[in-house]
Amino acid sequence: MKDPILSNNERAFVEKAIAEKLRIDKRGLNEFRNLAIFYGKNYGSVIASLGETKVFASVSCEVSTPKTTRPNEGTIFINVEMGSQQNEPCIVVTRILERTIRESNCIDLESLCIVAEEKVWNLRVDISILNNEGNVIDCACIAAVSALAHFRRPDCTASGDGEFTIHKSAEKDLIPIVLHHYPICVNYALFEGKTPIADPTILEERVTNASLILAVNAYKELCSIHLTGVSLTSPYLIQKCSDMAAERAKHIVEYIKDALEQDRIDRENGQAKGFSQSIKLTNIPSNFTDTQEIDQVMDTENDGSGELEEVMADESFEKIDSDTVASTWTKEESDESSDSDVQVIEESPKKKGIINVMEIVDTSSDDEEKETIVLN
Repeated sequence: MKDPILSNNERAFVEKAIAEKLRIDKRGLNEFRNLAIFYGKNYGSVIASLGETKVFASVSCEVSTPKTTRPNEGTIFINVEMGSQQNEPCIVVTRILERTIRESNCIDLESLCIVAEEKVWNLRVDISILNNEGNVIDCACIAAVSALAHFRRPDCTASGDGEFTIHKSAEKDLIPIVLHHYPICVNYALFEGKTPIADPTILEERVTNASLILAVNAYKELCSIHLTGVSLTSPYLIQKCSDMAAERAKHIVEYIKDALEQDRIDRENGQAKGFSQSIKLTNIPSNFTDTQEIDQVMDTENDGSGELEEVMADESFEKIDSDTVASTWTKEESDESSDSDVQVIEESPKKKGIINVMEIVDTSSDDEEKETIVLN
C-alpha cells in the first residue's frame, strides 16, 4: 500500500518546528517514546511497542545441514513482513537487522552445532510489523533481540556414530540461546544535515532527507552503521549521535533484562499473562450506550388491589399505583370460586418500561366478559 501524499503545508510545518527545536508530539529533539515489551506464553514470542509502533517477533528452530565453509556453526535467518507481502521498506529493515544481529556475532553459532559437518540448529526470526507510526527499525531490532534472548531450544544428545536424539521438554529442560551481547539499533532523522532527531515519527521520516541508524550494545561498542538518503554530515555529528545512541542502548538492554527476569518469575509462579496485557482497553471503541434493564412487578393483595412498580437498573425508581393511573381496574362480581383464572391474551410492546394496553379475559364469568386495562 502506498503512503499518502505529503502536502507542502505539512512539510513546511514540520521543518519550521524542527528549526525552532520543537516537535509535533511535544517531545524534545533527543527524547524517545515509551517502550514496552510483552512476552508471550510460548518461548521466543515477543510484542514490542515504541509509542504507537508495534512489532511482533517470533523465533523458531529446525535441524538442518551446516554450510561447507562453516561446518561447526549453526545458521540464523531473519524475515520481516508488513501485511501479507514484503515491500521495499521491509527489505531495507531485513538487511539492517541481518547486519546488526548476524554480522555482529552476538549469537554463539557454535553452540548450535549438533554433529559437526552433519547437523546444526537453524534459527529463524519472523518479524511482523503490526502498526507503523515511525521508527520501525528500532522497534523491530528490540523485538528481535528480545525474542532471541527469550527463546529456548530443545536439548539433544549425540552418539558416537553420528546419530542424535532430540529430547522433549518433559524429558530435559529447554536450553536458551547463548548471546554474547545485545545489539540495539538507534535511529536518528537528520534535518538539513545538522539537526539529529531521535526516534522520528512517520511524518518526520517522510519529511527528513536522511536517516542515521547506529547499532550499539551496552558496552558502547558500535556494531554497525547505516545511512539512508542524501545529506551532508560531519564526523562531529556522527560522533555526537554515537554517544547518545550508546546511552540509549544501555538503558534498553537493562529494560530487556528486567523484562526477562519478570517473565521468568511469572512463569515460576504460574502467572504468565501472555499478550493479553499488551491490549489497552481504552483503545477499544465503545459504539454502544448503557442499556437499562426494566423489570415490572405486580404485587396483588387479597382484596384485589395492586400496584405496578417500574424498577430501573441505575437505582432510579418510579412508582405507579392505582391513585396515579388514569384508568382503574374494576372487576365485576363473579361466582363463588376460591381461585380466579386470569389469562393474558395480548400484550402490546413496551414503551419506556410501561405497559400500554393489556387485554384480559376473566374465564370465571359466565359471559366471558373482556376487561381492558389502559396505563398511560
